[in-house]
Amino acid sequence: MDMVQFRNLFDKAFKTWSHDQIDLVIKPSDDGFAEYLGVSRSAVTAWRNGTREPSLESLRFIAPKFADLLGPYVYDQLGLQRPEPEIMRYHQIHDNLPPEEQKKLAELVVQYGINHGALVEEQEPKSD
Repeated sequence: MDMVQFRNLFDKAFKTWSHDQIDLVIKPSDDGFAEYLGVSRSAVTAWRNGTREPSLESLRFIAPKFADLLGPYVYDQLGLQRPEPEIMRYHQIHDNLPPEEQKKLAELVVQYGINHGALVEEQEPKSD
């Protein structure tokens, strides 16, 4: 995806997010959108202005939020593989919980993975 395509997609996501903010007292801003995406305001400003392209890691990080706003097709436009529907559903549930509940859910998922052999529990390094 080139920078122009990304900026167009970014602007569309920002407009959709801004429209969703109309009922709130806070005016939509780069700060608010950065908080929603979970990135820095400087990243949002640079992406919006076209002065910096997002890294592949950043694209992967913001893709679920873009998908929440615009639909799962954004993965295709970003050149990323779509996650399994169950993973997308988990993200949606996670993102709609308060922070303390997000932490509890993450702990439950890790414990489930350990209990079912899908995740090896990290052990403390041995001291000599």
